[in-house]
Amino acid sequence: MMQIADLFLYPMAKGGYDPTYRPYRALKESGRLIDAHLSPERIPSLGIKYSCFDRKNDKGPHQPSL
Repeated sequence: MMQIADLFLYPMAKGGYDPTYRPYRALKESGRLIDAHLSPERIPSLGIKYSCFDRKNDKGPHQPSL
């Protein structure tokens, strides 16, 4: 199981903030990541989730819950 994390999960996690990371680029260019098969407009809803938190720029200003 550790080899899967080393070979796929870490490069995907690092690729979320460093798309030039060589192992991430290699996985994407070889078609091993779902993002490589999706149109750009479908990636936000169907692609790899790189963060557990919404980006403020993507969702607009923060709305406090009541």
